[in-house]
Amino acid sequence: MSTVKMSKRLSTNLFLLFTINVFGKIAFSAVTVELVATEVMTKTEAGLINALFWLLYGIGQCFGGYVAERVKPYLLMKLTFFLSFVLNALIFVFDAFIPILVFWTLNGLCQFGLWPAILKVVSTDIVFEVRDKARSKLAYSYALGSILSYLLTSIILLVLPWQYMFLICAVVNLLSVVAVVIIERKYSKVVLPQGENVKCPVDSKENGKINAPVLMSGGIILFCSLIFIRNIVENCIKTWMPTILTEVYDANTSYTLMLSVVMMFVSVVGVFLGLFIYKKMHRDEGKSLAFMGLIALPFMLLTLLYQSTPMLLTTLYMIITAMLFYAAGQLLLNYYPAYFYKWGLSAFVGGIINAFAAFGNVVSSYGGGYVADNYSWDTLILLWNVFLVIFIILSLVGTIVLKRFKKRYK
Repeated sequence: MSTVKMSKRLSTNLFLLFTINVFGKIAFSAVTVELVATEVMTKTEAGLINALFWLLYGIGQCFGGYVAERVKPYLLMKLTFFLSFVLNALIFVFDAFIPILVFWTLNGLCQFGLWPAILKVVSTDIVFEVRDKARSKLAYSYALGSILSYLLTSIILLVLPWQYMFLICAVVNLLSVVAVVIIERKYSKVVLPQGENVKCPVDSKENGKINAPVLMSGGIILFCSLIFIRNIVENCIKTWMPTILTEVYDANTSYTLMLSVVMMFVSVVGVFLGLFIYKKMHRDEGKSLAFMGLIALPFMLLTLLYQSTPMLLTTLYMIITAMLFYAAGQLLLNYYPAYFYKWGLSAFVGGIINAFAAFGNVVSSYGGGYVADNYSWDTLILLWNVFLVIFIILSLVGTIVLKRFKKRYK
């Protein structure tokens, strides 16, 4: 079998592996309503657990990228899945607030190796002409995984108590360990053709070491800021849009639940649109992000008029904005880290970018509610607009930074 065909199959396996394991990230969110309704915990306690999960997930990603450059990526995947298996199984057994707080929060930390390890495999074990398509597949994984997870969740909770969600997560984790063992045996020894391996512009001994000048010239701080802002706005819209519609328009529960499903499918469309824009912009991340921001800006501005606008239009404005921000995030998560593969730093950068995405989730989960409670929805939506303008400006700066970076390290 040719290395190209082997690479295509490997990328498909990685896509399926990550897609299925999205289930483990949203398990707690999926059962939150049941946990509150059965008085296992309060809303505040549930919010605390969710925020801590993403906080420790982000911290884990910071060192996960570093570890991924020094440890075999398949070993890192197996370790991640096994630790999550243990923690999900413990939640199933000890189903009270304190155990869930401890074990689910640790679960966020223990997922430190999955995303960086996958990026490492894509950037080093897959032939060059297949890497772009492999990244495109991964861009769809979270959205498709979310749709699959919520469909499974709705079925599971109809017939089983909420505790079984975590048991099923544990089973998925254990099966994923087995899957990684099979994938490693079948694909890890693919020998790339001469010249296809990483062409490191520095001494081979320095490959994989943290190269601050390269990272800074590649705009690591700038692009971390972009993913941070992106996740604040996109996650805030998804989290608080149902509440806004309920309080302002007296929308019923079925309508807001339907929106959650619509948002998942729209995210898939957003990825397709984002990749289309990216190709039209000659694979320039900065220009692509700025263009998406400019498309979103009029819709975000129109959202400010929500009190005098029909509910369907307000809903549409928010959905379009969230869709474009979701698409922007996939470029940052999947394509930007590839600039550093020559130095063996793609997994490290991918981990850092993913960490700041998680930190954005933490801020939006807590900050959105705080602003709404202490100020108003008007203030929150105005902040979304301010963040969007900052996002556009930083994206344009990113175009200049990447142009200089490419010129310096041809």
